[in-house]
Amino acid sequence: MRFAPTIEKPQGAWAYRSSQVQYQERNWTYLRAVKRSQVSELKAIGTTLAIRLCSLILLTIAAGPIDNAMQTSAYGVERLAFMRTIYFGNMINTNSNTWKAYVQHVLKWEGKTSSYPGDSAAACYPGGIHTNKGVTYCTFKKYATKLGISPVTHDRFLKLSNAEAVKFMELFFANAQAGKFRKAIGLSMVEVSWMSGPSVAVRNLQTALKKLGKDVQVTGRIDQKTINAANLANQQKLFDAFWAERMRWLQSLSKWSVYGRGWTNRKNAFVAKFAPSSLGNIIKCTALGAVAWIATDKIIKKTK
Repeated sequence: MRFAPTIEKPQGAWAYRSSQVQYQERNWTYLRAVKRSQVSELKAIGTTLAIRLCSLILLTIAAGPIDNAMQTSAYGVERLAFMRTIYFGNMINTNSNTWKAYVQHVLKWEGKTSSYPGDSAAACYPGGIHTNKGVTYCTFKKYATKLGISPVTHDRFLKLSNAEAVKFMELFFANAQAGKFRKAIGLSMVEVSWMSGPSVAVRNLQTALKKLGKDVQVTGRIDQKTINAANLANQQKLFDAFWAERMRWLQSLSKWSVYGRGWTNRKNAFVAKFAPSSLGNIIKCTALGAVAWIATDKIIKKTK
């Protein structure tokens, strides 16, 4: 006598069993009905990680050529600038904690007055105090009224508060158009503008960009081409090239023998505190990892 096959309903799928044949419903849920050994589970996990790791490596390798290709077109430049803003963080602004840290940096190095006759700023007030909190008396006379500081006298200049000194820093921030650059380069532009003037800062930047192979002209004036080149460049390489050029320029000055040590110490303190962060690269790798995860999801399902 023949007996009908026993029909069971395992959780998640139908399975029809007899003593020799097992039938399973052919759809996505049949995978859930298959019991795997611990070894096979480990193999599946290993395959999953291997596929995703290889995908991430390939995407990272491809990022360089893709990056270079995008820079050859105006459309690509715009999209790449947007993506890098997402990957590496927002531009510098005067409301950020980074800016507040920079203000403390300036006040630490220039929080006192100076009457040194060998300083070029001595011409602003011969025989007396010509610099207070990094602000020269010439700069004070030129911009005090615009910044709401009065009266414009030497006595008032000597009473300059930290908050009022910050107003001058923000003025240099605006003149250097620092807000159009990413954090480390934007702050570098302010630092050099504060010490040597905006045109010197721009020349240092443009010279550094040219040495990195970027198609910019050294004019001492900021243009959109310079801004795009700076924002699209590798920030660590540009930062290093900028400060190398900055030090080369300082060493060419006749006062290097007098101020060289102080300039070098201040530069080292700035670099130690405001160099580009590796956080941007972490964010970029995370984004690429997410793309790899999604792109390989169907492949991984087939290995289960």
